[in-house]
Amino acid sequence: MKPVGNGSVGNSSPLRLFLACPISPAVAEQCVQYQESLRRRGWRGAYPAREALHLTLYFLGDVEPTRVDEIVAIARSVMASEPFTVHWDTVGRFGPREHPRVIWVGQSRPPGALLAFQRRLQSSMMEAGLGLDTARERWTPHITLLRVHEASPMPSLPPWPSTTDQFTQVLLMHSTLTPTGARYRTLEAFSLQSPHG
Repeated sequence: MKPVGNGSVGNSSPLRLFLACPISPAVAEQCVQYQESLRRRGWRGAYPAREALHLTLYFLGDVEPTRVDEIVAIARSVMASEPFTVHWDTVGRFGPREHPRVIWVGQSRPPGALLAFQRRLQSSMMEAGLGLDTARERWTPHITLLRVHEASPMPSLPPWPSTTDQFTQVLLMHSTLTPTGARYRTLEAFSLQSPHG
């Protein structure tokens, strides 16, 4: 996910925020190629652009701008973690198999350290009253490839070639919804660092 800006926000309207890991250019390219395969098979819907592809760690929802500094401080306090190596090796669906809402690529066996890190980040935010009740649901690490509008008859999913990625950063992102899709702006970037220095 390519940052399109950073720094403080200069308005008083609530901000739609989330925390995410950017994916590597190589994985982004593979995702774009897979999206093309979905199109060829007849899948219709909203395909996120290359620069919008990412792994969401925690969705904060609409937040008052006055709380951004607090979010940054909380996030920074849990960044003592080694970078994560992940294997994108499976595709899946959210929603009924016959009428899925989302097609995604994920990990059949997410690293335990990544799951623990996400839980620490989520718990820290929720203790401060930041986030949505739905955040209590089980987290499935994934990259959204398609938000399905219609597909009749339901096409099959093409195979996904397994690939490896490494996460070294977490981004605090501001999402603006537009008629052509969400646009993202980076408010803060955090480096994952070993707790042992």
